[in-house]
Amino acid sequence: MGILLSWSNLAEGSAANLAVSSEAAGLGLRAVLTPQISDIWRSTAWGATAINLDVDLGCAQSIGLVAIAAPRDGLLPSTAAQLWLGASAMAPPNTANLQASSTSIVPGGGSFGIGANTTDLGAVADPTGGSGARRLGSTAAGGGNVYLGRTAALNVAGSTPYEFSLFARSNASAPSRGTLMTVDEFSGANWTGTLTRSAGSALVGSGIDATWRSFTRRLTTRADTQSLQVYWAEGWQTGAEIEVYGFSISRRPEIIDSASQALGTSMASFGLWAWVSSPAVTARYLRLSFTGGGTDAYLQLGRLWVGPALITTRQASYGYSLGASDPGSNARAPLTGVRDVQRGRPYRTLAFTGDTLTTAEAAQVEQAALAAGSTGQVFAARVHTDPARTGCFGVFSRAPTLTRVANALWRADFSLEEDL
Repeated sequence: MGILLSWSNLAEGSAANLAVSSEAAGLGLRAVLTPQISDIWRSTAWGATAINLDVDLGCAQSIGLVAIAAPRDGLLPSTAAQLWLGASAMAPPNTANLQASSTSIVPGGGSFGIGANTTDLGAVADPTGGSGARRLGSTAAGGGNVYLGRTAALNVAGSTPYEFSLFARSNASAPSRGTLMTVDEFSGANWTGTLTRSAGSALVGSGIDATWRSFTRRLTTRADTQSLQVYWAEGWQTGAEIEVYGFSISRRPEIIDSASQALGTSMASFGLWAWVSSPAVTARYLRLSFTGGGTDAYLQLGRLWVGPALITTRQASYGYSLGASDPGSNARAPLTGVRDVQRGRPYRTLAFTGDTLTTAEAAQVEQAALAAGSTGQVFAARVHTDPARTGCFGVFSRAPTLTRVANALWRADFSLEEDL
């Protein structure tokens, strides 16, 4: 656990561009680029839907911190709200389903095709209670020419992760052979050029049984891959029957592809959420995808930060302090002692010390002090693994002073006042 310090926001760069999929009139997205957290962007109706915030930095740059903030005295996301972060050096993250716009399939038509020895046994109930699933059989004991696949080539990018997923279960006899999600990669567009096949999960032992289960496969394409074919299921024997539903192919970002984060839980304390990485990553395009709960009326944010970060090797020393300051006034009238109050809005104050900084870390702290002074905004956290609780957006009460305490060790005192 080290100290986290970031003093440059790449999202504010002249070449950076931001876009969002939902915006309330008069509360535009540019608000997240101002230091004032209370200057907000707000979405329209949110609820259990996804809102995407996209960032193009203009060129690939080093990133160690992605952070957002909202006024903690305003409406914060519920505990059901989630956040997914993706980043790429090649293309804007977009996890749209590339297989088909409909979850209902008719093998042999539309986006799906079946092999000559595959039997289409009709529509059956799907996991959602509808009738969009399909039952398939086999007329070949060895599984030859038995498959369900795409009818058209999918042109893709090389050296890029793709995720394949479907629901499947067995009916009648369970398969004793065959695979799910076998992928053929081609070095040319539209199934031309050199072919490379990679088998997916075996139908035997993969967990396929009479219960609907979700199966997922992640594949990073070869550097020269331009198109692919996916066989959602193939090679099962005569007498075995399978049911399939809900096919999805999505391009995944190759630099950051986070799991769903508990947005509401993170922001509940001080209105902060942050992603931190050591070592830093290099990316140009980012997407923050916010999914609310049913009770979330809207989403609002007051700050977005994407930047490099110093994460010290050693943690802050004991003796750190946490406090609050009230900018309001408090005076008593002469004689009567009646108190006249002008309420202020209290802000947090943080103070901690790094007693064992390396020479390289000290040089970065000096750079931060010169860049931010006592008026420029920074993001700092006492514990880099818990930035939402131990950190804040703010200014240095006094720019850090460096003291050399040993031949290769330095001390820096950090004192911050939270921005509201």
